[in-house]
Amino acid sequence: MKKTNLFQDALERQIQDLLAPYPDPMGRTDFRKACRIGTRTSLYLLQSGLVPCENTGKRSEERRVGKECIN
Repeated sequence: MKKTNLFQDALERQIQDLLAPYPDPMGRTDFRKACRIGTRTSLYLLQSGLVPCENTGKRSEERRVGKECIN
């Protein structure tokens, strides 16, 4: 049981290190770069609701994703 906790802690630290350079409510392009996915895939994930996001109503940066949603 202790090994799983150590593995989970190490994985969480790696995720936090990966997301550190990005702002907390990140836009679609930052989300795409952090997850290393394409533009259409990121748009699909955000519009379908598979990744929770906030709709700001602005045309250029329409959706904002929190870092806690990516973990």
